[in-house]
Amino acid sequence: MPSRKELADAYQTLSGRLIDAAGNQAKERFLNLGSWRDDDVPMFIDATIQDMTVVKAQAAKLATGFYREIAKLEGEKFTAPVIKPEQLTTGALRNGADVVQVYTRPFVTLRTALSQDKSMTQALEEAALRVEDIMRTEVQLARRSAGLLSRGRNSNIVGYVRVLSGAENCALCYVASTQRYHSGDLQPIHNNCDCGEMPIYGTTDVGQVIDEERLDAVHASIAERFGVSDRAARNVDYSKITIHEHGELGPVLTVSGQNFTGPSDLPPPRTWG
Repeated sequence: MPSRKELADAYQTLSGRLIDAAGNQAKERFLNLGSWRDDDVPMFIDATIQDMTVVKAQAAKLATGFYREIAKLEGEKFTAPVIKPEQLTTGALRNGADVVQVYTRPFVTLRTALSQDKSMTQALEEAALRVEDIMRTEVQLARRSAGLLSRGRNSNIVGYVRVLSGAENCALCYVASTQRYHSGDLQPIHNNCDCGEMPIYGTTDVGQVIDEERLDAVHASIAERFGVSDRAARNVDYSKITIHEHGELGPVLTVSGQNFTGPSDLPPPRTWG
C-alpha cells in the first residue's frame, strides 16, 4: 500500500499537469487567434469555457479521489461529495464573477499595453501571461472547492494541512505549510499557486495552529535553499505572513501591510476588465 507521501506526490503530479495544460492550452489558443478584435472575443471565450469545464471537473475528481485514498490508508470512512457542474463554474468559484468578463481580461490587457505604446509582441506576451494565469487559477480554485466539499461531507475530517507541489514553492507557501487549518476553511492561495491539501482525521477540531517544529525546519530549508528567501518573496518577515479575503478569490496568502482588494472594493461586474 502506498504511503501518505507517495499518494500526495502522485496527486500533486497529476494536478500539476492539469494546471499546466489548462494554462498552456488557453494561452496557445489566444496567441493563435490571428487577430484580437471584438469579434474574436466570443469565439475565444466559448471554446475556452468548453475546455475549462472538462479540466475543472477532472481536477475536482482528482481531489476527491485523493481524499478517498487517504481515508483508505488510515482506515477511515469517506463519503465522496456529489459535485454538480454548476459548482465548478467561474461564477461559483470566483464569488459571482461573470465568466465572460473574467475571460475577456486578457484582451483588456492587450489593449492597455498597446495604449501605452508597447509593441504588439510585448502586448501579446503580457496578455498571454494573463490568460495562462487565469486558467491556472481556475483549476486551482476547482480543486480547492472539491477539498472543502469533501471535508464538509465527512465529519471525521477535522482539518487539513497544506501540501507543497515539490517543484518551485514561494516562501509564503513554505510557511503556510506549517499551519493546520479548520475543516471548514478554504485553503489560502496566491497567484499561480498549485499547493494541495492533506486531510486530518480525528475527533478534535484542530482549528488553525502552527507546527513550531515544522516551522523551524521550514526556516532552515529556506535559508539553505535561498539564502534569505526565494525570488518570489525575498526578505519577507515571516511573522507578517497573513491571510486576506479577496473579493473574488476568497482567502489569499499575502504579507501584512500590503494593500489588497476586499469584497467591497470590487467594481460592478459590467466594469471588470
